[in-house]
Amino acid sequence: MPSKNNVIQSVHLRKHWCASAAHPGHVRTWFNQPARKLRRRNARLTKARQLFPRPVDGSFRSVVHCPTQRYNMKVREGRGFSLAELKKAKINEVEAKRLAISIDHRRRTERLENINRLKQYRARIIINPKQEEAIQLTVPVVKITGTSKRTRATNKPPRHPKPLHPRKVFEKKEEKK
Repeated sequence: MPSKNNVIQSVHLRKHWCASAAHPGHVRTWFNQPARKLRRRNARLTKARQLFPRPVDGSFRSVVHCPTQRYNMKVREGRGFSLAELKKAKINEVEAKRLAISIDHRRRTERLENINRLKQYRARIIINPKQEEAIQLTVPVVKITGTSKRTRATNKPPRHPKPLHPRKVFEKKEEKK
């Protein structure tokens, strides 16, 4: 903070709209925003036409739990299916690549949910379709549903009936005598 009536140090807040010898006048404008939006949309449509029988969203991915204790109850889309899951769904690696199913060689788990998703995907996908009958799916083929229930590691002891008030216990003892 400057003290008294001094010059403000290093102020870079002035836009130089007009070109001069000291400042070339480069001010970033965004007048082409609507045109870029249209160009991106057209690019997406041409890409979808090129990929036609294949899914627009890219390859089919697995369902995994997020890491760490804070987020592990959340379910998200993973990198790919494990080889064990593909084997249980009776799909080999070559066929998985042909069907646009992603593979994660690092995973070793066999989640029943992923195996069922693979079977549903395999049943719904059309191989070598005729051009008239082919329909491109714009929505996810098999949706990822919900989150898993959080479970506790310890077992709760069985619940006992509510203990009596101390005065009532004393009265009952007197009655017995």
